Amino acid sequence: MEYKVAYGDTAQTLETKVNELLTQGWKLQGGVTTSLNNNDAEGGNVSVIFAQAMIKG
Repeated sequence: MEYKVAYGDTAQTLETKVNELLTQGWKLQGGVTTSLNNNDAEGGNVSVIFAQAMIKG
């Protein structure tokens, strides 16, 4: 069995990646998760990552 995490910086980017993987035979494993990342010491540059685990095989 193969395991992969698809991710993107917007929900739409993740959706596009997941749809492509689904056409290649990958299946969803669990639900979407998000992570807030503080990219600097002052906290002014925060980004969001959207991720989805996928399995195949």
